Amino acid sequence: MNDTASRRNISLGLLSGAIIAYQIALMNAFSLIQWDHFASMMISLALLGFGAGGTVLTLFKTWLTDRQAVIIPLLMILCAFSLALAFPLSRTDGIRFDSYLLLTGGEQILRFILTANLLFLPFFFGGLAIGMLFTVRVKSISTLYAFNLAGSGVGGILVLLLFSRFEPHHIPILLASIPLAAGLLYPKKRAWQLLYAAGGFTLLTILLVFFSFPEPSPSQFKGIRSALQLPEAQCVYEKPTPYGYLQIVKSPALRYAPGLSLQYRDPIPSRPVLFSNGNQRGPLAEFPSENTHHLYEWSTLNLPYTLRKPDKILILNAGTGDLVSHALSHHPKQIIACESNEGILLAIKGFYGENTPFASPLVNIHISDAYTYLLSTRETYDLIQLPVLGTFGGSSGLDALEEHYSLTLEAFETMWQRLEPDGMISVSTWMDYPSRYPLRILTTLKRLTGEDPFRHLAAIRNWNMITFLMKKTPLSSREIQTIKTFSDSLDFDVVLLPAGNRDSSSYTHHQLQNSSFFHAVEAILGNNEDSFSEEYPFRIQPARENSPYFSQFLKPGRIHEIMDYLSRDALPFLELGYLILILTFIVVTLIAVILIIVPLIFHQPGVFHSKRTLLYFSGLGLAFMFVEIVLIQRFILFFGNPLYAASAVISGILIFSGAGSYFSTRLESSRQTITYVSAGISVFLLLLALGLTPVLKAVIHYPFILKIFISLLIVGPVAFLMGIPFPLGLKRLNQTNPADISWAWGINGCLSVISSVLAAILAVEIGFTGVMIIAAILYLGVLSSEF
Repeated sequence: MNDTASRRNISLGLLSGAIIAYQIALMNAFSLIQWDHFASMMISLALLGFGAGGTVLTLFKTWLTDRQAVIIPLLMILCAFSLALAFPLSRTDGIRFDSYLLLTGGEQILRFILTANLLFLPFFFGGLAIGMLFTVRVKSISTLYAFNLAGSGVGGILVLLLFSRFEPHHIPILLASIPLAAGLLYPKKRAWQLLYAAGGFTLLTILLVFFSFPEPSPSQFKGIRSALQLPEAQCVYEKPTPYGYLQIVKSPALRYAPGLSLQYRDPIPSRPVLFSNGNQRGPLAEFPSENTHHLYEWSTLNLPYTLRKPDKILILNAGTGDLVSHALSHHPKQIIACESNEGILLAIKGFYGENTPFASPLVNIHISDAYTYLLSTRETYDLIQLPVLGTFGGSSGLDALEEHYSLTLEAFETMWQRLEPDGMISVSTWMDYPSRYPLRILTTLKRLTGEDPFRHLAAIRNWNMITFLMKKTPLSSREIQTIKTFSDSLDFDVVLLPAGNRDSSSYTHHQLQNSSFFHAVEAILGNNEDSFSEEYPFRIQPARENSPYFSQFLKPGRIHEIMDYLSRDALPFLELGYLILILTFIVVTLIAVILIIVPLIFHQPGVFHSKRTLLYFSGLGLAFMFVEIVLIQRFILFFGNPLYAASAVISGILIFSGAGSYFSTRLESSRQTITYVSAGISVFLLLLALGLTPVLKAVIHYPFILKIFISLLIVGPVAFLMGIPFPLGLKRLNQTNPADISWAWGINGCLSVISSVLAAILAVEIGFTGVMIIAAILYLGVLSSEF
């Protein structure tokens, strides 16, 4: 490889890495100031810049390729310039939008479109530069694609390192220096003065914006904004971490007392509250005092402690330590606390020092997802307690697409196995209307025992919270009486007790606006659960590890019924997250179709665009992202941490695919080769679809380093093969229909964007295994078709 080729390849790698890193950095920045779903929608639209680059390249191929020596480095510099300015400009007064106000229409929608267009520019310039390189250097496509993928893999790791060093709004600007370096490094044969001048101006712009861009304000509807508007509120801790931007807010008005009895007469203490990316994670817990009763002694959360004094307690998703503090006040012999977000624990320690319940010698901390820990241990417990589920007042479904493996039926079954013979599971949830969280918990708990669930279940509630308790052995008469006495003393309503132990007087303390919740409970625990669940307008069946979306309740086919049941304006405030995802898919697909069709309408004389090109590169774009997204989800369970999973899988897939692409330089671009490779990929994917989860569960207790090795061993072979079809396809296209090369790049870019959104919808509807099988079919059916 000569010096010119080396500089070209390195420039491509730098540009590719910067684009991937920028995409992740934008997601992080918008998650802080808005919400994940709107950020995904807007960035999906912006990513269509890749497809638009392919369309422009197809329409103006001759003009562009004749000037490629100047235009390619210039596009890299323009990518850097737009990277530096797009995000800051999107936060200016005239353009900044607010997610919740989008529902009001008009001006906010216009602002949203302006923001998406601003963010579109870096992807357009970068995608056009890469597409031109692939087109004019198609004979070296295997090497170029290898650098493209490897650079993307390194970019994904680089941005994670930046998350712990810089504030979220500075990272997109900082990343602009990478494509600038790519543009300046790229070999220049003409107009080098112009390119260096453009590079110098871009560098000055990056420095000016980096040092002058103020921290953007989060949406007025985010928890951090509301907290800071309370009397005497002040932010006393701020730290960027790979897990999110952590802040601690203090105010005399910040008080937290879930499930508290109205009989409680003392002042509720104010406590600092931790926020992650602007969303409340909970109040900071201090070490419990020996001289006073814990506040939760007056809460429904105290239900399991009224029955017995547990010696060994497991607290899942321990968060800010509230339940750990409560457990310590009952003097157990041992507490095991699981929390996957290490940043939260470090923030609490940094704020309170050793005066935190996590510092107790009785508490063992595991930095892991709760379900991952349950699968990796064989210890048993007297009590397993989960955090309070849902959000007080509702979350508008904004967490509908967040994976909760610890709330799947498989996780509860594992908890059941980890209980001592007389052990208990306790879980509480905010009361919502129409009821969803409590009913899904109930359908899940009901399946834990083969006996009559009524004999094992108890539930009590106050005006805003319900606490369930599931005991491994049937509740005894003494325990039933204890629950009644505890509830009566604090004016809690008994919702569930073994048959014959409840009466209508149980519901008298906190009346609901109608009795639908109680009818639902009776139906679920009776003999007609299936028909009731079918008729109920929301999904309340247990979440499964194949589709671990516990907070996704919306049935798309029942939207009209829900609107009639409530009101047309109320639905977005119930289940906004999934609706946004569906809307994103519709909008992205429409725009992508337009971008793909435009070259067909304005095609150049003598140029023929083949439908086989469309099928081949569409299938490739869809299938590659399907595999990547499913593998990330599967490895979240394996590592117990989404950050590690994303890093290992994304980097592993891209780097191994890059190696596969480089290997393809030795392969003939014949139809037979492509068929063999695609068949091999399909076989691997089917094996992964059917066998990956059992394999990962079997070795889930292995040390972290060994897990990294295992993950690369699993991902490597299939990723290596997945790196081959794209360069072989372009090579074959160069032999059969070279005019289609730029169009193929645009198709692949558009379908990759659609794929990322569609994969999320399919994961909800048919599960990860179904998505992987579809990917296998795509590789087998589309790629092996005549081409």
